[in-house]
Amino acid sequence: MDSSVQSGHPDDLESLTGRMASSDEDAYRLFFDRYFDRLLRYHVVLNQGNEAAAKDSLQATLLRVVRHIKPFAEEEVFWDWLALLSRCAVRDQARKSGRHFDAIKRYFENLLGTYSDDSEDDFERMEDLDEAIIRLPERDREIIHRKYRLGQSVRQMARELETTEKAIESKLLRARHKLKTILTATSHER
Repeated sequence: MDSSVQSGHPDDLESLTGRMASSDEDAYRLFFDRYFDRLLRYHVVLNQGNEAAAKDSLQATLLRVVRHIKPFAEEEVFWDWLALLSRCAVRDQARKSGRHFDAIKRYFENLLGTYSDDSEDDFERMEDLDEAIIRLPERDREIIHRKYRLGQSVRQMARELETTEKAIESKLLRARHKLKTILTATSHER
């Protein structure tokens, strides 16, 4: 066992988490040094190897730690709590992404005439999405077009655009984020 986590030492788990709960910056630095790499590896596994998604969900997890930290006496219980926060962050991220993917997919299905829901709300959302896509920079429109209208895989896009899959994933993430920002601003304007 690491001598710095033995009971009674100022850096033991109960002391560390108690200091974190009291907003001690040094305690957060120590927590980061001890747990960041392990948590990142866990998030990579939870996100099936997608490092960009792992970093996003890890950030959400760390925010949850800051909001909900309390003193923990046992390492196993603390890790189980961190793992629970991690799984919740990944699930929430997937849920959000799924909604955005579904909206973009319906938009392109509508353009191609394969989407049949004629509800007023859906039509309005499609118009908003159409406007938002038009407002994207050209490079972002292209990546969205390739992914959702042409149905290209990340690997195929990387090959055709002569870049890495990681770069394409990052571009897609940024393009979707910009699209979401535009759509959010549009809905607030109403």
